[in-house]
Amino acid sequence: MANTIFLAGWEAEGLRCPDHKVSFEQPSGHLYPVSLLQMPNGTGKTTTLHLLRTTLSGAAEDPNWQSQVRGWCKRGNENGSGVFRVTLLVDGRRVTICLNLDFDQRTATYTTTVSSGMKNGYKPPQTIEKFLLPQFVNFYVFDGELAERLLDRDHTDAQTVIENLFQLSLFAEITTAIGTYYDAQTEGRGATEERGLSRRANKVQLLRTRIQELKEESAKLQKEYEQTNKALGRKKAKFESALEKQQEHGEKVHEAQLALTAAKATVERLTGDVLRRMRDPYAVVSSFGFDMMNLKTSLDRVKLPESTAREFFEELAQEDVCVCGRELNE
Repeated sequence: MANTIFLAGWEAEGLRCPDHKVSFEQPSGHLYPVSLLQMPNGTGKTTTLHLLRTTLSGAAEDPNWQSQVRGWCKRGNENGSGVFRVTLLVDGRRVTICLNLDFDQRTATYTTTVSSGMKNGYKPPQTIEKFLLPQFVNFYVFDGELAERLLDRDHTDAQTVIENLFQLSLFAEITTAIGTYYDAQTEGRGATEERGLSRRANKVQLLRTRIQELKEESAKLQKEYEQTNKALGRKKAKFESALEKQQEHGEKVHEAQLALTAAKATVERLTGDVLRRMRDPYAVVSSFGFDMMNLKTSLDRVKLPESTAREFFEELAQEDVCVCGRELNE
């Protein structure tokens, strides 16, 4: 039969977190479908979550936990006591688990209150004990860090959670119980013929050996599967990295092609500009204009007539230097 378990509230007194009482019950006795609590930084959210896990799981009975009792006391309450009380509704019935801390004696004890009364010790109803195991409580009373790591193979064991939640481990317990019962029932029993008894015993032994071989093979295959899965993950990461690099290379080639096209357009534009400028010699060589001005000045100085006589050029040819400033050689 399925169990319904609801957290009805909790109460803290004399502990490291502020004294407070939280209830999720409506005046009608029904629980609110969703409850949100907001607490400023440094007011005990993490402490409250830890105490919730410890109270629900009975973890404070561990001697290692007992050694840290003083770490949970409120400042100024080192010689006093503290209590963290959690109330559950199990199939509609109220169950209260109380964690009592004695800071002076450095001890932690539990009391459990059910419909039949209060009991000393951590004694929740048997129907919900399987859901209050320390390794299972952490999966439903968790903080943000666990939420981030919930699907991380290196931090959580999803198989353990599923087995605890759906009680799959009962199949192994049933198998063991059946084997024990069978051995007890067949031990000392005879058969009509000794040969028949031996044959049955040998068959049972063969089946048990085969089961063990299959378990070992299953474990081997599981290990190979995990190794192959890890190798596949590495190859997938390598492939994605190579694909990303290829995409980056393609983007770079595309950018280079765009740059080449722009450069060609710039060259074509500048070539046309140069051709246009070549029509004006002054724009091509600055000294050309200077030399032309010297020639004009020289011609103005010699004051040639409008109709230049042949004799002028003949006399000019006898000079060592032309009117333009160049040497007159052969």
